Amino acid sequence: FQGNKWTVDTLTGSYGEIDAVAKGLIDFDNGYDLSAVTKNVTVEEFTNTIKLALPVPTTGNFDAVAYMTGPIEQPEFSGSATAVEPLQVDRVTFTSASTDFLLQGQQLYLEDIAGTPSTGGSLRGSGEVRLSDSTPFTFNLAGRSLPARELAQLYDLNPGVKLGLVSADASVVGNSGDVNTTIDWNAPAAEYPGRGTVDIANGTDLTFR
Repeated sequence: FQGNKWTVDTLTGSYGEIDAVAKGLIDFDNGYDLSAVTKNVTVEEFTNTIKLALPVPTTGNFDAVAYMTGPIEQPEFSGSATAVEPLQVDRVTFTSASTDFLLQGQQLYLEDIAGTPSTGGSLRGSGEVRLSDSTPFTFNLAGRSLPARELAQLYDLNPGVKLGLVSADASVVGNSGDVNTTIDWNAPAAEYPGRGTVDIANGTDLTFR
C-alpha cells in the first residue's frame, strides 16, 4: 500500500466459473487500473457465468486478456478473447475465432467478432448481451465467400445444382430462450443466381421471402 493506492503484483480471483490472474493498481480514490489473463476458458464456463443460453450447441476453449478500469463502485472490463483450438458451432468448425469485448454494468458488448470456417470464407460481426434473468441478446453477423455446397453437406443436404460462393448477413435476436434469426443471402455465382431472405423462428420455423 502507498496511501490509498494498492499495487498488485499477482492476484488470483474468479468471476463466476472463470478464473483469472490480475496485476496492476487499485486506487481507492480514482479507481482500478488492472490487467488480467485467463487461460483455457470453455464456452460452457463463459455462458454459465453470464447465464446465456446459446441457440445452437457450441464448444471450444479461449484465452483472454482483460483490463479492469473505472471507479471502485462501477468498474468496466474490456479486452479480447481468442480461441486456442477449433471452435465448434453446431455442425460448423471454425479453425480460428476471436472477439473484443466490453462489460459495462450489466451490458456486454462484443465487437470485431471474427471466425474462419474450416470450409472456407469468413465471418465477421458484433453483438450485445444484457446480463439479466431473461438475458436478451442481439448479434449482427456477415459471412463472405462462403462455399454453400460444403456448408449444406455438413447438414446432410445436397443442393443438386451449383451454388458457388455466397454471402449472407444475419441478425440474431434472443430473449428468455426465444431466438429469431433473419438471413439476407446472395448467391451471384450459382447455376441459378439469386438472392433472398430467410426468417428462422426458434431454430425450426423457416419462412422464405
